[in-house]
Amino acid sequence: WPNPTTVPTAVFEEQMSLLGELGYTPVGLDAVLDHYLRGVPLRPGAVLLTFDDGYRDNLQNALPILRRHGYPAVLFVPIGYLDDERPLPHEESLRQLGVRNETVDWSELAELEAGGIRIESHGIGHRPLSELDPADAVREIALSKLKLEERLGREVDAFAVGRGSHADYRPEHASLVQQAGYQLAFTSVSGANSPATDPFRLRRYNVEPYPARTFELVLAGAC
Repeated sequence: WPNPTTVPTAVFEEQMSLLGELGYTPVGLDAVLDHYLRGVPLRPGAVLLTFDDGYRDNLQNALPILRRHGYPAVLFVPIGYLDDERPLPHEESLRQLGVRNETVDWSELAELEAGGIRIESHGIGHRPLSELDPADAVREIALSKLKLEERLGREVDAFAVGRGSHADYRPEHASLVQQAGYQLAFTSVSGANSPATDPFRLRRYNVEPYPARTFELVLAGAC
């Protein structure tokens, strides 16, 4: 509190337990890549767990819970805030209230990956692409990929759009993401995905501190 996107650790633990109880199967990003690039079927009830912004609490609080359940996940990091004391743009008002939601630094990426949380790109400055001129949008998309690949020693395949609404991510941006060499792009538009979904406009459900029944309904697409 007062961060509206915070999920208390105990609630997150309950939600991760509910996934299995409700018949869902968390899968890694490789399974999603295989599905959209090579047509490999996903297991019934497959879900991909994703986190945005690179918060340190993902390392400290979420990772131990995920490891207990054996669940993989993806963390999309904006590289401009790794090793930086500045708050993310949407955190500035919270910082003025004395709330510090720190991000991980470059040296902690390997620890996250070793624990099963795969690092992918969330751009550089966490600015919506629609607010940038074309040259800055290209830099946001392409440079973040190159810098992460240098650090991680592997291909970075997925990009999560800053803010990620329909207004923030237009067709020309999807084209730029594809041209930069990404294989998938994730928006913040609510919904599930099917084999027919554009892999450069994948939807996601936002997860909040829902009670168990609401969490079940969100996963089922009823909310």
